[in-house]
Amino acid sequence: MNGIFTTLLYEMEKHHDTVLCTIIADSGSTPRGMGAQMLVGEKGLLCGTIGGGAVELKSIRLAQELIEGGGSGFAREFRLSRDGELGMVCGGDVTVLFSPARLDDTRWDETGAEVLRRVRQRTPGWLVLPLDGGAPRVTEQPETDENSFSMELPVGERALILGAGHIARALVPLLRTVGFRPVVLDDRPGFATAENFPQADDTICAAFTPLEDLVTLTPEDYVVIMTNG
Repeated sequence: MNGIFTTLLYEMEKHHDTVLCTIIADSGSTPRGMGAQMLVGEKGLLCGTIGGGAVELKSIRLAQELIEGGGSGFAREFRLSRDGELGMVCGGDVTVLFSPARLDDTRWDETGAEVLRRVRQRTPGWLVLPLDGGAPRVTEQPETDENSFSMELPVGERALILGAGHIARALVPLLRTVGFRPVVLDDRPGFATAENFPQADDTICAAFTPLEDLVTLTPEDYVVIMTNG
């Protein structure tokens, strides 16, 4: 999502309309599932993917037609079977929402900037896409009405690592590559340093107890205990 909205804002700066394509429903066997996105410009795919193959190619062409001809966004269902229009054999179905990002709609600039800010600062939120293809918005909670599709912003889950030894130093960059937000805590000043953990969201040097004075744990957090004792 970060790459898609960075590209979207760049294209708007260049005065180019784009279309955000999002899988909002899936069933059976499909190349990619609900929440997959791609951004399409006048000349074709710009960023992201909704699974490749015929369904992506057809969606790119529909998005290009939307850019060229104007009009409102829409949702389109694709049957990924031999008897479907695409002749695919996956056996499932996907519904793709086509949301045109037009230069005259400033809500796209505002939403894009807010998405990037929250992803960069690891601030939770939801991207809400109207099913009529209108401009999206960012909310604190998902919207459950029948007129929109909500997807959580990819800010990552937090992993609190107690212990800043050599295993933690190897673990933190690994956790970062799979979307976690590592926080490291140790009571040894020479170990718990930002220099040792440049990819951690935070590095805390303090006694392990009482832990609640240092961090606030939530049911969504993970805790990895690797202290030197």
